[in-house]
Amino acid sequence: MNHYTYLLEYVNGMLYHGVRSCSCNIGEDEYYGSSKHTPNEIPKKTILTRHNTRTDAVKEEVRYHKKLDVKCNNLYYNKSNQKCVGFDTAGVPLTQEAKDKINSNTPRLRGQYHPMFGKVSNKKGKTLVEMYGTKKSDDIKKKMVANRTYLSGTNHVMFGKTHSQETRNKIRDSRLGQSSWNKGIPMSIITRDKMSKSRMGKHISKNDYKVITNIGDIHMVIGIGIREWFRLNLSCEYPKTCMARSIKEDSYVIQGKWKGWKIEII
Repeated sequence: MNHYTYLLEYVNGMLYHGVRSCSCNIGEDEYYGSSKHTPNEIPKKTILTRHNTRTDAVKEEVRYHKKLDVKCNNLYYNKSNQKCVGFDTAGVPLTQEAKDKINSNTPRLRGQYHPMFGKVSNKKGKTLVEMYGTKKSDDIKKKMVANRTYLSGTNHVMFGKTHSQETRNKIRDSRLGQSSWNKGIPMSIITRDKMSKSRMGKHISKNDYKVITNIGDIHMVIGIGIREWFRLNLSCEYPKTCMARSIKEDSYVIQGKWKGWKIEII
């Protein structure tokens, strides 16, 4: 087999560059390319290079196309640059016919063919456990943590650093007026229980209190949050929605179900 690269020149001055392998003598080869973009005429053919192998011939075509960028060169009919594997068509605009053909071949992702067509997601507001019904094992969690170590500790880009006041102000200004991403989304029962259990036994409040019942009994709430005290001693939630701050003294007078009770800050 004989291998060579060639250049075709047409009457209008346009060119086409290609590669060819044939069993006949190169000078006798009446091959004028297979591109559908060239005119239906016999052009002037010039043999540029000859090679011992097809691989060497293709390498020369790749070099030539890359140097002159024939796919975007207005002097060439070539619509793509040759590469070692396939052709490079980046930067070449598609015709409307080609676009229509692509669209007609991919109807499965549009309209009634889309997997969510006519459906409503039932995942909104649910936890991962509620959506998928599974929990990750401790081994998997450890692997996930280990894979993120490149962003933690001394490897973190902000390790040992603090934002300047100017940067803090920029971050603050960029977020002013924006609502939190979870505003209006109710927490699931599972999430609320986890938060409750994680806080039990911790002194969240900075104050100590004295709880005076409607019959005069006094309970000192020391070293424990007032909310937790209500949960542990009265098996109920802290009545935050039915209390009023006393103007005359630093205390709370509870209304409604707890009418007559008073909580003083000590």
